[in-house]
Amino acid sequence: MTRFLLVGSTQPHSGKSSLVLALGLQLKARGIAVGYYKPLGSPTCDNNGYCVDEDSRYIGERLGLQVPAPLVLFDPQALEYYLLKKDPIPYSERLRQQLGRLQQTAGGPVTWTLVEGGASPSEGRLFGLSLDNLVQELAADLLMVVRYQSLASVEPLLSLLAQFPQQRIGVILNDVPASQYEHLTQEIIPSLEAHGIHVLAVLPSDSLMHSISVGELAQKLGAEVLCGRDHLDLLVEQVNIGAMAVSAALRFFRRMSHKAVVTGGERADIQLAALQTSTNCLILTGQLPPDPKILARAEEMEVPVLSVSHDTLKTVRLIETAIHQARFQEPIKVERMQELLTQYLDLDRFCAFYQVPDPKVSV
Repeated sequence: MTRFLLVGSTQPHSGKSSLVLALGLQLKARGIAVGYYKPLGSPTCDNNGYCVDEDSRYIGERLGLQVPAPLVLFDPQALEYYLLKKDPIPYSERLRQQLGRLQQTAGGPVTWTLVEGGASPSEGRLFGLSLDNLVQELAADLLMVVRYQSLASVEPLLSLLAQFPQQRIGVILNDVPASQYEHLTQEIIPSLEAHGIHVLAVLPSDSLMHSISVGELAQKLGAEVLCGRDHLDLLVEQVNIGAMAVSAALRFFRRMSHKAVVTGGERADIQLAALQTSTNCLILTGQLPPDPKILARAEEMEVPVLSVSHDTLKTVRLIETAIHQARFQEPIKVERMQELLTQYLDLDRFCAFYQVPDPKVSV
């Protein structure tokens, strides 16, 4: 009989999906038969209106599973469809059907199915797919992923303890700032444990996990790719504005690597200075045609150049939002999350906490 581990988060963009994949890969490496399902999806649609949840599809592929589609792609159309009662089958019944399909296509018995919850504990309540609905429906164990910015980040967990008084809740604190890491691990976590919050891992902030590919960035900005189409997989970790004198810009640019530089299309001097440093993308505002010599140099340096219609300030804001919401599907990000889990998560303690037997130990 399969068991379910429901992986939830207290707020969107907590790193839940990347952690689910890395955890699933590590459990598989240990010999545990792992399943995966995501009842509530976030739709990505093509020009023909065909929508899928990219995270769910990618995780299924990496775990070698044929994962059924989410029950709900969470958007206004799904809400309207439900409110107009066009679907008479309860979602709880359909959830069981989908999990049954997962069992049939896994190639053998599944010991532990990782069920990815919504972006917050309440998301999906209308469909009966909120965190408490899923815990009750699946008799699932519960793991919460929390992006930690301050002690206020863990306050929502206290309400979950009141909501699930009989449930042992494991917690992974993710993206912990370096300035707070030591104080958190040495002083705060023992107090959290005393309140019933079981912290199983504390993952430090990592700049790579906050990066975004140039290709995804171009899509988010609605940008025209002027050159470097073969290098859209380069990752951008930070953004600089090129609006100062060249000498100052060059000193500034040399301090940062893996960056995007945003500057006006007419500022050939700034663009050339950026190309002399570790720049992974040039983003030109104002839709002014750049100097052909700049494009030739960028091609030589294998640096993509994008052109956007927004002004510099709006462009930077859009980039910062895109980086915060960036997908995790680059292989290098998956590898880094596995490295973080290997270093900071005691997998033996994790499995003992959830009472998952070691398949290598004969009973």
